[in-house]
This record gives sequence, structure tokens and C-alpha cells, in this order.
Amino acid sequence: MPAHSPHFIDEAAVRRLLSVAECIGSVEEALAGYSAGRAVMPVRLVSQLPLEEGKIGVLSTMPCYMGDYCACKTITVFPGNAGTELSSHQGAVLLFSVADGRLLSITDGHELTLIRTAAASALATRLLANPSPPEGCTLCMLGTGDQVLMHLAAIQAVRPVGKVNIWGRNPERAEQRAAEIAAIGPTAPPVEVFRNAQEAVADADIVCTLTPATEPILKGSWLKPGAHINAVGCCTPRERELDLEAVTRSRLYVDTRAACVKEPGDLVV
Repeated sequence: MPAHSPHFIDEAAVRRLLSVAECIGSVEEALAGYSAGRAVMPVRLVSQLPLEEGKIGVLSTMPCYMGDYCACKTITVFPGNAGTELSSHQGAVLLFSVADGRLLSITDGHELTLIRTAAASALATRLLANPSPPEGCTLCMLGTGDQVLMHLAAIQAVRPVGKVNIWGRNPERAEQRAAEIAAIGPTAPPVEVFRNAQEAVADADIVCTLTPATEPILKGSWLKPGAHINAVGCCTPRERELDLEAVTRSRLYVDTRAACVKEPGDLVV
């Protein structure tokens, strides 16, 4: 048999080949398939690495199957990379053929995760958030990482955004993200940086929590009635972005029930 070499799709190629707007439709198809029982996706395996000097490192593997393909994403999570040239999330997605088990491609996991995560938030926003007012919705970003710009692009694909509020524990990084949004050009909505999270969410129609927080950064008492939350950042029981009131006041929709009763501290608590 002739040798088969898998395609290698690097970060730049992912960005070129997959727009966040296109990915929203793919995420919708995948979630619908999973809900209908046409896909298999076990809860991810998360291994805490025994690192020294209080350093935190995680190795996580996520297998899945749907249709003609099966895949596994393997990533490392090193929160200490924040503020450096390295992302906190790094890894790859391996895609296999179900017909014969061939490895078809190896894709940069960071860029793919960046786009897919924002696309999932946009899909949730499109299906669940209240209609935007004529002047556009107020979108609040709690966090200053890579997801900020991608979430803005994704939410803009499903809702008109009239204003962006940003808060982060690092004010300088919050200002940097605001400048990056302003640099988008004439299509960029006005953006304001807030010194505390309560003021940032006070008038928000849509709130995206984008942090690996271990203590809640969003309180339910701060939210105006009808606000929509995309809770993105927490995927282990030790992490919490939402306080108990924010959870109990809300109607909850999850991607997978099995994972969400085991992993995110917001819901485990």
C-alpha cells in the first residue's frame, strides 16, 4: 500500500482556512449531532502534572467520534504563561478516518480551540440571548486573554454590538485589548475599560467570562434582568467564575451534561 502522510495544519493555516462565522455553523451541527446521539464524546481526561515550586501544569485529552471521522485533541494548560509570548493553552488535534483508522491531519490546537470556543459562545448567544436593541447590545468581556478579540468577532457575527466593556485583573492588559479593538477600524464598536467588574457588567446585555479564576469574578446581584452569560473559562472543580447567585438566578444550558456536572467549579459547587 502507498504511504500516507497526514496533512499538517499550522496556526496560520487554521486562521486562513476557518473563519469564526463559518465555525458557528460547524459547532451547531456538532452539538445537534451529539444531542441526537449521533456522536460520542467521553468526558475529557485531565492529568495534573507534578511540577515543582508551585507551578501549575495540566495535560488534557479529548476524544470524540461523529460521522466519518474520529478525533482526539491533546493540550497542555500552563496558566503561568499568561503575559508571555506563549499561550496558556497549547496542543494539537489529530483527525482519523473511521473507514480505516488512517491519521488524516494534525492541526494546531491553540488556534482551533480559540476559534471553536468563541463560535460556541456565539451560537449560544444567537439561540438564547434576548434580541439586541436598535443601537446594538452592550457586550462585556471579563478577562484580557486571547479570547477577547475572537469573542468580539464571533458575537458580532450573530448580534449587532453597540458597545464593549472590558475588565481584567491586569489593567494594563485590559487597556491593550481595548486598543486592539479600536485598531480594527471603522467597524469597531466603542470600547471602555473598567476598574472593577461590577461597573463593567452593570449595563451589559451579554457577558463573556474568559478567565481561569479560582474565586468568582461575576456576582448574580450585579446582573440586570435578562442578561445573557457565556461562561467560558472554568473547566476544573477548583475554578469558579460565577458566584452561587449568578448560577441559581440563571436558566442553564450546557454543551454536555456529563462534563458539566463533573468539571466546572461554577456548577460542581
